[in-house]
Amino acid sequence: MNQIGKIPEKYRDRIIEVVGDDAGGYPTLVVVNAMHGNEVAGVRASRRAYISLAAIDGAFHGRVVFVLGNLRAFGVVKRYIDVDLNRIWDEASLQNAPRDREQESSEEAERRELLECLEWIEESAEGEMCVLDLHSTSSDSSPFGIAYPSARTARLMEALPLPFVVGLAGKVDGTLLHYCSEQKGYSSIIVEGGRHEAAETTERLISTIVLVASALGMISHETFPELPEHRKRLEKLSNGIPPRLEVIYRHAVEPSDEFKMAPGYLNFQSIAKGEVLARDGRGEIVSPTDGHIFLPLYQAQGSDGFFIVSPLSD
Repeated sequence: MNQIGKIPEKYRDRIIEVVGDDAGGYPTLVVVNAMHGNEVAGVRASRRAYISLAAIDGAFHGRVVFVLGNLRAFGVVKRYIDVDLNRIWDEASLQNAPRDREQESSEEAERRELLECLEWIEESAEGEMCVLDLHSTSSDSSPFGIAYPSARTARLMEALPLPFVVGLAGKVDGTLLHYCSEQKGYSSIIVEGGRHEAAETTERLISTIVLVASALGMISHETFPELPEHRKRLEKLSNGIPPRLEVIYRHAVEPSDEFKMAPGYLNFQSIAKGEVLARDGRGEIVSPTDGHIFLPLYQAQGSDGFFIVSPLSD
């Protein structure tokens, strides 16, 4: 049953769809889309996943709430308006939020409104809160996950046959993932489905939503016979990438740097120490170490030029 009618009016632009309900102590899964407004594949995936999940509503255990992250940037298909919404969830930024709404940046207003929406969802949840943050990339990429490993997130990571990157703490501050995982204690992961515009990115994110819902006990093979197909879709895409990797380097950029990534790099491509990866106003940027390139920046907006990751030791 569609639950949109139960949502307060002020959240209806932000909440895309709701399937299931919060009765019986079952989990609530919040699927966050478009934290970066140009990452529209998650929104398409959420709308299609909603249709599939709503079709078994009578046998659905729990609630999935599909929400928009950066509503204003999504409206103009830009990564952000003023600042990156996915970098302002650290404690200092939250504590220093403007009291006067007229002084807020576009993303500070988005953060306040999204916080209020998440709090409303949590207050109405009888079971645990889980957050699945969907993203896409500016370069071609196999799908992958990002997580802070813990007992809470282990079952979500195990449910997805994807490589997972860990170790962002201390490298990237102020993410929604860190806020939800470390400050709120929600079971939370990020999944990046692939290149922004690629049709297969949407399909991968649909499979992600379905498999996470299964891991939370919301659906089963009996109620959702297509589950094996969704798992196979993701299993065949790992392309030999190590199952767990850690971030060992981040190259931060500012708009004034005139940063330009060297063409042709793919996510998780092997790189060597001394290899020229990019250029900026100061000259060539070379890799400080052997490893794998991660999230190379091929779009105008962004504060992360690239990361380097390495297989995680057991």
